[in-house]
Amino acid sequence: MKKLMHTLALFSFLTISLFNTSSCSLIDDAKTIDFDVTLEKDFFINASEEGGNTYEDSQVLDASTNPDIRDNLSKIEKYAINKIEYSIGDYVGSATTQFSGSIQFSDQNSSQGQFTASLNGVNLNAAVAAGQQTLPVSDSDLAELEKILKNSNSIKIFMVGSFTEIPVSFTLNIKLSVNVEADATK
Repeated sequence: MKKLMHTLALFSFLTISLFNTSSCSLIDDAKTIDFDVTLEKDFFINASEEGGNTYEDSQVLDASTNPDIRDNLSKIEKYAINKIEYSIGDYVGSATTQFSGSIQFSDQNSSQGQFTASLNGVNLNAAVAAGQQTLPVSDSDLAELEKILKNSNSIKIFMVGSFTEIPVSFTLNIKLSVNVEADATK
């Protein structure tokens, strides 16, 4: 009988310990909200004879315009940029026109880009057919961009370069695939 009581006490202790461990894990998981968003910005490029074959423009991508981010703005702990892609649409120009230059990123108050993804000899007509393409951005640059995004919920994007032929017009879409981590207890 004494052995049975001892066994039951041990079983009860182990059951409670197991439940406690599991529930703590569930509570920890419930403290974090984790979701994926796509942040996009379009550049409308129109290079003509009067403007020459060079192009320079910048725009601010404001993450808080995304409803999921806006709803959790004060709770956001971390942004993780999984990839940055670009695509070209609505292209009007020669089949052989190429773009050489860069797409640059910085904080919203900068007058020039801090992090650069080079695009050299990109055939614009072929890029339309290729669809979404990944921008060559290093992991260390992505980490810095994540810090900028965390600090201001925005990133300034620059497009700088030249065309081999003009006139040319198209839409350049920049797309960031981002994982957002927020504190559910705030």
